Amino acid sequence: MDQKKKVLIVGAGSYIGMSFYNASKDMFDITVVDAQKPLSVDQYRGFDSVLHLAGIAHVSKKRSMKELYYKVNRDLAIRSAESAREAGVKQFIFMSSMIVYGGDNSIGKPKIITNATAPHPADFYGDSKLQADMAIQKMASPSFRTLVIRTPMVYGEGCRGNYPRLEKLAGKLFFLPKIQNQRTMININVLISYFQKYITQELSGVYFPRDDKPFNTYEMMLQTRQNQGRKTRPTVIFNPLIRFASLFVPAFRKMYGTKIYADDLPKD
Repeated sequence: MDQKKKVLIVGAGSYIGMSFYNASKDMFDITVVDAQKPLSVDQYRGFDSVLHLAGIAHVSKKRSMKELYYKVNRDLAIRSAESAREAGVKQFIFMSSMIVYGGDNSIGKPKIITNATAPHPADFYGDSKLQADMAIQKMASPSFRTLVIRTPMVYGEGCRGNYPRLEKLAGKLFFLPKIQNQRTMININVLISYFQKYITQELSGVYFPRDDKPFNTYEMMLQTRQNQGRKTRPTVIFNPLIRFASLFVPAFRKMYGTKIYADDLPKD
């Protein structure tokens, strides 16, 4: 029997990390560590792959948060990669984000990210992720494979953030705005299967894992209400107002704007 690959997850308590651990602990020999402070080189020794998931995911525009974003999302990630390389780790996987391409366009102006689209962060959260993303790519060598994952929004059982808030909102609405949009997202179970493949095949490069079909806000909210046994009245009467509001209110752009990865971006 082949010996299990030894995997180190940096970022104890993360939704993605613990989901991966629970689904993959029989496939890999997994160790999970906290990342409130940098690990020593010795703590990385003996591992085949490092999955770096430590970071601040909540987007905040408070200037007081700027230093912390760079300290955690950039500096900690780069030091983790440097230590892993020095320790002889074969593969380092960094959890980047779709946010490196900036925010959402207003409703009616699709944002389609292709292989030719240059990253252009809109805030220091996105910039801190991009700086780590690019620095880690430069560390790649035949003996140290780096894998950068520019992941879209992750959803699934137990997830946090915007998706459960959207489900909650869907349950409260009586009139449901019928606006058609597309958003690239990924289910946690799909993401886990990609991680398992990345590690098993020791892949390197920049990848864009995602669901096969883009997410549609209206269809998701309608399905949520149907699952709850609620009657729903779709309407387009509020659409002009929502489109206008999206020019000024980011929440409307995030909810009903179109932001997708094009087919030319590799998943694996």
